[in-house]
Amino acid sequence: MHTKIQDKTLGYLLSEIMERGINTEEVIMERVLGCFRKLRKGLTNIEIKEKGLNVYSKRGISFGELVQEGINRNLISWTREDGKEIKELKRTKEGTDFLRAFYTDNYSADFMKFNKQVNELFKKYGELELDPKQIEYLYWRGDHPISEIEKTYINNPYNSEYENEIVEFHEYLSGIKSENLKDDEFIFHFAPKLFLPETWYHAPVRLEIEGLEIQNTLVLNRPYPNKRYVVAGVEKDNGIISHGFYWVKNKKELINNHIEVKLNWFVGKRKKITHKINLSFQFGEHKGKLFSNDQCLSRNTKLKQFEIKTDLSKVDVYEDEFLFCDKAELTHFPMEKHSYFAADKNMDRWETRKRKEAIKQNKVTEVYYNILSSAGLNWEDENIAIIEEFMKKGDANFKDHGGDYGACFDVTYKHNISKEIDEEWLIEKVIEFAKKYKITEFEMWKKYGEGGPYEIGFGIYLEGSLDNPTIKLREVYLGSLEDWNLSWDE
Repeated sequence: MHTKIQDKTLGYLLSEIMERGINTEEVIMERVLGCFRKLRKGLTNIEIKEKGLNVYSKRGISFGELVQEGINRNLISWTREDGKEIKELKRTKEGTDFLRAFYTDNYSADFMKFNKQVNELFKKYGELELDPKQIEYLYWRGDHPISEIEKTYINNPYNSEYENEIVEFHEYLSGIKSENLKDDEFIFHFAPKLFLPETWYHAPVRLEIEGLEIQNTLVLNRPYPNKRYVVAGVEKDNGIISHGFYWVKNKKELINNHIEVKLNWFVGKRKKITHKINLSFQFGEHKGKLFSNDQCLSRNTKLKQFEIKTDLSKVDVYEDEFLFCDKAELTHFPMEKHSYFAADKNMDRWETRKRKEAIKQNKVTEVYYNILSSAGLNWEDENIAIIEEFMKKGDANFKDHGGDYGACFDVTYKHNISKEIDEEWLIEKVIEFAKKYKITEFEMWKKYGEGGPYEIGFGIYLEGSLDNPTIKLREVYLGSLEDWNLSWDE
């Protein structure tokens, strides 16, 4: 007998299809079955059926039946990439509307009250309001009362240090102090960014800008690990290049006017890319003095988030001339919420120099080093097994860190700050420990003074014979490589 599938059962399926992320049929099946398994705990069979939680791998409603019901009702669709057997599930527009009704209990009076309270909270603080979909999701979750939303999105103490860094770096690059702006003055930030096709990766690039007055000499740099990105700015000092350009604009200049920019990119000897950009400006009651062509924020808001860049990744590389046109409405937002400088080597350099200056001012006399290898985070099974074995034996160089790290090889050194000028001995120690324990993955950490956490660190791994290994950089975790006085083969 066919079991009727309830709306709420479909709601749980739709909630596991992400807007971003992996949505293959196999992965979603795992998520959905796990979701129902968790929700069924402690319930009787009658309660399970009443709540629409009777989706199982071997009985009741199957995952396949649930998906087919969603397809029949035009709530989901699936696509298959060319030449691949893997199905990708997607929510349709009807499916998204269905999910929003599911989250809000069909926009019940209780939800409408919650929604009003959330919006009033953000208006009270002059903050950008949350995306309506996020409010609906938080209501459905049921674990975010108004006090928790205030703590998470408005008065989160864990965000303040990072946000202060963003503001400080923007102000360093622009030479503009936000606190000195008049009530009707705003900062307009524009950063031309080019993304090259792989085959043009090594070609020289030149840029001419029309429609904006650039006060200093324009400089192009490739600040990210992915060197296909080229960003325009001006040189600040000692190799630090700004991520774009800044102007102070009066509200009257912006509110009824458009700014039309033309970027003329020249790649190699023959390629010309023209990118016409029409920008208008929108004002709201919320706080924030920054307009940017990279309107990406570090927290959820109702603002549309986007980045305007010249993306050549899908062009016909055999053509010589290209024309792109973009039109966008920019809205001001708080500078500290700008999600912008991730992986930018210029900010890394700035932070390193700032840190070194603070060390001098605070008259720090000691530096601490930590060489670590984690059973919980290592990539190689052999390294994990070695660490766990030495942990069982009670070797003094192995400790249980708990959490994600678990059992670890862990050795700490303390030196006078004068020793920091040459840190090559750390690499020698890593090779020594690698030979002794046969471990080939390590983390290197450093801090100044005894208190506080390690604030500078990177991961490495060893290749080849341990008698003469090659040291490879895996990842910089905190700080930058400029914080270290050592070298290795990359």
